[in-house]
Amino acid sequence: MKKYIVTGAAQGIGFQVVKDLLALGNYVLLNDVDASELNAASEALNQQGYLHFSTICSDAASESFLDELDLQISQTPGQLTGVVCNAGITTFGDFW
Repeated sequence: MKKYIVTGAAQGIGFQVVKDLLALGNYVLLNDVDASELNAASEALNQQGYLHFSTICSDAASESFLDELDLQISQTPGQLTGVVCNAGITTFGDFW
């Protein structure tokens, strides 16, 4: 089994990437900074029958995230195959 890490995974593009990776039979580590969004994503995945994933609620730019990620990588099934660095902040407003 292949394993992937997806940051910014609780909604939007990140969440769709997670679903696509899970549908292909991979294990996925979901990361997001928003606990309520991450819980909602986890519940939605469970309702859709996806079970091969775990979550890390943390800022992807923090050292604590890297520590938790290292632990999760070693304790979950599969060979780490890829990382989708999707986390980011968007502020909507005028371009100029």
